[in-house]
Amino acid sequence: MKPDAVIKTQKIEAKNPFTAFLLSLVCTGLGQAYNADMAKGAAFAIMRCLAFFLIPFFSLKQEADSIIHIFIALTLICVVISLASSIESLFYAARNRKLPLKAYNSMPGYGLFASVNLILTGLAVAILCLFFSIDGISDKRAGPLIEPGDYVLIKRYSTRGSARGDLVLLDDGSAVRIMAVEGDSVGYAGNMFSINGRDLPLGFLPDDLIQTFTPDRGDIVSETNGGKKYPVRFKRSTAISLQNLASPVARGYMLVAADQRLEKNFARIIPAGGIRGRIEGILFSSNMRKIGMDFCADLRRSKKKAGN
Repeated sequence: MKPDAVIKTQKIEAKNPFTAFLLSLVCTGLGQAYNADMAKGAAFAIMRCLAFFLIPFFSLKQEADSIIHIFIALTLICVVISLASSIESLFYAARNRKLPLKAYNSMPGYGLFASVNLILTGLAVAILCLFFSIDGISDKRAGPLIEPGDYVLIKRYSTRGSARGDLVLLDDGSAVRIMAVEGDSVGYAGNMFSINGRDLPLGFLPDDLIQTFTPDRGDIVSETNGGKKYPVRFKRSTAISLQNLASPVARGYMLVAADQRLEKNFARIIPAGGIRGRIEGILFSSNMRKIGMDFCADLRRSKKKAGN
């Protein structure tokens, strides 16, 4: 005799496409779990968290260079992944109105998935907040690149510390350029700095390049310090002088200067601990062309393009 046939049954549940869409919109991957595909939902969630974790990783990997372009790119990738999860779950549920009911298709299952997802996302955001902050600029002497009303990305943690040529935000809200660090000998003559016996090179910037970050093209040149080329507003005048310029720079101190150098005493010696962080670049500005520019106004990138 033939053994009795074993009949297996599987519960089927009707799925609402808009419910799937909203679930993934609120919690990336939850719509896929609702559609009985936990593995796909977990993949979306992990990819988004990985993009968050990659930002501080690249920040540590390339300490000397700005992270602004990578920060914006990976942030956009996170947004795209979240939207892709929502859209995919919407269309999948629309094509497959009735799907198998899995063991995790319950409120406890959805709650567990959402909890793990939110914990990982919260951890990634917490690490980001340790490394970075977003600040608005109010310093009127921060130009020509940074202007009041701009919002900038601040890198708060660095293993190498601040270096010459970095644009930094001080605890008092001033945006200044680091000219010299402890132990450097400093000179200032003819409205030009010399660091360790060498004059800092000044260069010409074409009008079309200047217009990318400011409509006021007057008195703008480039200055190079610490291997970084950046714009400054500069003019030769005996009225523009500096006082109390100690040389060499004492231990635990730095010489900083505003990029706008049209008035005397635009530079000063400050404690190294008075720096809030390095300005990586511009996240938002009323001048849309500046969004995404690094702390050197992308002059190094412009130079590479010109050479190609």
